[in-house]
Amino acid sequence: MRRRTRQRPPLISTAALLLAALLAPAQITEDSPGLQAAKNLVVMIGGSFGQGAGIVFATDDGYAYIATMFHVVRRRAEGGNDDLRAENLTVRFYQRQRNPVEPDKTWGEASYINDLAVIRVPVRGLTFNWNQLGRPQDLKKGDFAYAIGQPAGEPWGVTYQPGSVSDVGAVWLKIQSAYVEHGHSGGALIDQRGHIIGMVKQTGGTTPEALRIDHALNVLRLDLKLPVQLDLAGPSTPQPDLVPVAPPPQPPAPRPGEPRTNSKDGLQYRWIPPGAFRMGCSEQPRDPDCDKSDEFPAHDVTITKGFWLGETEVTQEAWQRVTKKPNPSYFKGALRPVESVNREEAKAYCAAAGGLRLPTEAEWEYAARAGTRGVRYGDLQNIAWNSTNSNGQTHDVGLKAANAWNLKDMLGNVREWTGDFYDPAYYSKSPASDPANKVASNSAVLRGGSWDYIPGSVRVSFRGRFEASVRSIAIGFRCAGELP
Repeated sequence: MRRRTRQRPPLISTAALLLAALLAPAQITEDSPGLQAAKNLVVMIGGSFGQGAGIVFATDDGYAYIATMFHVVRRRAEGGNDDLRAENLTVRFYQRQRNPVEPDKTWGEASYINDLAVIRVPVRGLTFNWNQLGRPQDLKKGDFAYAIGQPAGEPWGVTYQPGSVSDVGAVWLKIQSAYVEHGHSGGALIDQRGHIIGMVKQTGGTTPEALRIDHALNVLRLDLKLPVQLDLAGPSTPQPDLVPVAPPPQPPAPRPGEPRTNSKDGLQYRWIPPGAFRMGCSEQPRDPDCDKSDEFPAHDVTITKGFWLGETEVTQEAWQRVTKKPNPSYFKGALRPVESVNREEAKAYCAAAGGLRLPTEAEWEYAARAGTRGVRYGDLQNIAWNSTNSNGQTHDVGLKAANAWNLKDMLGNVREWTGDFYDPAYYSKSPASDPANKVASNSAVLRGGSWDYIPGSVRVSFRGRFEASVRSIAIGFRCAGELP
């Protein structure tokens, strides 16, 4: 087996080595208090400029805010003030090393004079210990420091060979070390206890530099007006409770029907909470029009996870904003629902509008009912455009009354694609929790009825079907999922 070689430090005298061994504290190891918490705050960044690292300094509304060195993600264009941005950026978190994520391409801040840049990355379910800041102002020449970054061949970039602080300036730290290698740029410089004291700027050579972490956070807080959650570490004695990382306080769950605007398509979405309902033929009161060939038997279903759902059907204005394609609709109007799109085109739109999807058939009916068990969630003429009042065409979305969760046009106007394939017997075998028929068939499920439907077919339990490739002037859609 071929042995991996690595760069060796410059030769120094035997006397110096002996002196360092006598004076140095024990080297940092995987079991060192604070190291795990520090590693959780450091991310690995890849892109067209090469590899580097960054430090998470805050989270907010499903995003992590990451500071890195300007040259890792941006470069000043030659002969001008415009920046060149690295392409194909990916970010890997220590807690999810095998699942790289892409930064928000529409967001970024920079302080060129400090070689500092900030990117924002969508992230959920990760926890960070914010009490990890050291005190660079207390450092003395000769104090030991370690780097966390992305050198080739190192597990998560930790260098277990220490460097020593050779100079403590008001802005920069200099480290006497050959172990701060290429790939550490933007990563953390930590002290013996795992407390962050700087951000690595210059790598390689014998005197790498790091931006003092207190100065970097002042720039983020005061100059860029960004939230900063990183705070000073506690007492200097090791804290054994740093592993596992303590979760930050969780924001309260949205209220049922709470609105939020999707920045990708400009449409308003409503929060659909988890819960249970009776799916299929309406029973209170009994539905005389129920089609027992595919709406029966009525059965109890649990939706285990809340989700966001479009308040209205996707409009023609939103379609063109997201897809940049011509309007395919027959009945033109910026605020009318987009129609004449097939199921794959609808799915592609939802994905482009922030990683969304089509709702499952069960999610659609659960959201449409909004806690009711009747044939419809209100009087037909007040809530739905249908064959008796539509004048043979679609209408602007949102003109009819909403249901209890503030969703509009769930019935009428246009039928809506769902994420399920059609099976007339699916209700007799579907699971009790989060049913979704993914077994491919010739037809996909449509819900809600449309402007050309007779009243008897404009019901919350009615199941329409069409081949997924069909485009119709009476078929549109709305999106569901986690908002960006």
